[in-house]
Amino acid sequence: MIGESLVDVIVEPSGTRTARPGGSPMNVAIGVARLGIEATLITAFGGDAYGALVREHIEREGVELLNGGREERATNEAIATLGADGAATYVFRLENHVQDAAALLTEREITHLHVGSLTAITDEEWVGTLAAVNAARSSATVSYDPNCRPDFGVSVDDARTRVEAFAAASDIIKASDEDLIWLYPGEEFDVIAKRWLAGGARLVVVTQGDGGPVGYTTGLRVSVATPRIDVTDTVGAGDSFMAAMLAWCDDHRMLGHGAHTPLGADDLGHLLGFAARAAAITCTRVGANPPTRAELDAELRA
Repeated sequence: MIGESLVDVIVEPSGTRTARPGGSPMNVAIGVARLGIEATLITAFGGDAYGALVREHIEREGVELLNGGREERATNEAIATLGADGAATYVFRLENHVQDAAALLTEREITHLHVGSLTAITDEEWVGTLAAVNAARSSATVSYDPNCRPDFGVSVDDARTRVEAFAAASDIIKASDEDLIWLYPGEEFDVIAKRWLAGGARLVVVTQGDGGPVGYTTGLRVSVATPRIDVTDTVGAGDSFMAAMLAWCDDHRMLGHGAHTPLGADDLGHLLGFAARAAAITCTRVGANPPTRAELDAELRA
């Protein structure tokens, strides 16, 4: 995984504030580790108390920090303000940026690379992150989650250009309905997904909150319902979905250079259901807290 780590400062409707480790790519790394997959993370955080919190969280979950993570600036923050329905709106303060990701990858043999979110869109990082993706493609599969943040300060035109560059270099793409509405206003999700498939992606999934996820492969479109739960908050739900997608794909030999296991309608439905259940479990908890394999299997059996 390549991407930001930060501290989510969660502001509840009552005004209570809780600091928890977060950042989309870091959440995905921890999500796949909890589901039994070896995970390595290239990230950046500060040498302050929040940075210590992030490092402890990553190391406790068994995720390897390839570049050590630490820099001298203040650790990145996301102020996540919860509405009455548990949905979060964000304000970011980002001072640390991932450096030299492509060079770091040349030192390792990898099977799969996941990128996305702020690291794949900010002026300081997106070119280097894309270079890392292109360097990895000769030996690994690539997944991408735009996880767009419209309030971050990158124009929609620049964001669209950068998203398209990563989409063209990816095998698996997961995007939310909010991502696509902001990037491509008025365009149907089916059209966008088919365009990404025509550009080389093998699997595209669009999550739609309560509307349930929709999965696409060439010539195939499958949707499933969202599990019904009592939502505590939605922080990290999309990252848990992404991590579970990758775990399911790994279980079914879809990750790694040359892996081209075709998906039928039943397979795609099972993938979406597996990932949707992981996201639902996360929504019943405070903050980005993805399920373990045992927890997810127990929920699926129930």
